[in-house]
Amino acid sequence: RQMCIRDSIIAFVAINIIMWANYLNTMSSHAVEEIGTKLNVNLRITGSKYNDTLNTLSVNITNAGSEPVLLGPKTDIILDYIDVDGVRRIELLKPGSWSIDRIYIGNSTLTVPKGVYIELAPGMIVCLKITPTYQIQVGKVVKIVIALPVGVKAEYVFIPS
Repeated sequence: RQMCIRDSIIAFVAINIIMWANYLNTMSSHAVEEIGTKLNVNLRITGSKYNDTLNTLSVNITNAGSEPVLLGPKTDIILDYIDVDGVRRIELLKPGSWSIDRIYIGNSTLTVPKGVYIELAPGMIVCLKITPTYQIQVGKVVKIVIALPVGVKAEYVFIPS
């Protein structure tokens, strides 16, 4: 009888925890959707090049919207590629594996010290330097996704040559 009561209590607590987690997950996804739709940010990846000697990607992004957005430590970058051994790799890269390299404003180019984050103003172009964990196989498709915590993302697919 005590085992039955204990099992019932455990089941009740477990169900409540699951329901609470689902509720929080639902509410947070609604909050991100709401924030993303209120911002007039249009993040675009305009080009990418791969340097196989240094194993780095240079990725140009711009904000085609009318409001600035932060490129900072909570920015996620996802790389989907084939490495030189023919293995498909999908990596979630955090700062340290990527950094802001240069900023282009009009005819001016500014070099950004490593570890510095910026507000991406409308019309500004930023070059990110991304270092994948493994060497990328040239001639195979690479997909880059940049996601900001406000719910805005940009995707780009290219074949490095």
